[in-house]
Amino acid sequence: MIKSATTVNSSGDVVTLSEEFENVSRHLDVNQSAAMNAALLIGGQYSQASKSQFRQACLNHLKASLVPAQDFSA
Repeated sequence: MIKSATTVNSSGDVVTLSEEFENVSRHLDVNQSAAMNAALLIGGQYSQASKSQFRQACLNHLKASLVPAQDFSA
């Protein structure tokens, strides 16, 4: 059964596929939530430099959500 299958993550820990999926999903959710938060804060900024900083933070989190989590032992 797939639920009982195990795998070894990058730090050498043995985890089940369901644990691995949950950690990847958590990584995705955290980065997408941070990106949305940064996007919402852009409108409240007055200076162009501050707006640019939040835009860059938003893009960085979106890019991070596209890359799989490197360590699943979180």
